[in-house]
Amino acid sequence: MEVLRALLVEDNPDHAELMRVYLEKENIASDVVGSGGECLERAGDGYDVILLDYYLPDIDGLEVLRRLKGKGVDLPVVVITGHGDEQVAVEAMKGGAYDYVVKSGMYFLVVPEVARKAVEAHRTSKRLEEELIQAQRREAIVQTAIAVNHEINNPLGVILGNAELLLSQLKDADEGVVRKLRIIEEQCIKIKEITQKLANLTDPVLTEYLKGREKMLDIHRSK
Repeated sequence: MEVLRALLVEDNPDHAELMRVYLEKENIASDVVGSGGECLERAGDGYDVILLDYYLPDIDGLEVLRRLKGKGVDLPVVVITGHGDEQVAVEAMKGGAYDYVVKSGMYFLVVPEVARKAVEAHRTSKRLEEELIQAQRREAIVQTAIAVNHEINNPLGVILGNAELLLSQLKDADEGVVRKLRIIEEQCIKIKEITQKLANLTDPVLTEYLKGREKMLDIHRSK
């Protein structure tokens, strides 16, 4: 089982130690902080999940959630509330929390499972989001390629047609002139082949263009 890292935000030392022990049993290493301010300071330290008690000495859990979002912290948060605070928990989930656990009975037994599910759901969501972005990028490339093919083909056809016409009319012309016209004809045909590939593009492949900065369409590897 993968070892996860949790930031446990709990101002009650006894509750914090109890949860820390049960989290560790489920391969979840935790660091404990006792206030919302400390949570905001430590949230960017490479954790997989934040376990956030609602009642804290400085600011409440909802405010912590709001500030985490404002700082761009992209981590799943599980809010831990007191018994009878279900409405608070609902508000927390509206504010971006993945789930909540009520401090009732043996609640600390549930926390590790909820924490792991939160991490899995968050990772799945990020993966699907990235796949959607990539699909949208591919579609944009395909649409651009089709447009480029259309815009290039018209003037290219004029150039190629005139080159072929001149070749047919200048059979006895200077050999150098004929050779240059042949080069124009050959290059136009190559461009036409490339634009045809663009028109039929369905699975674009990108390759590095400017090292570490830009990428370009690889015509030969794309399908």
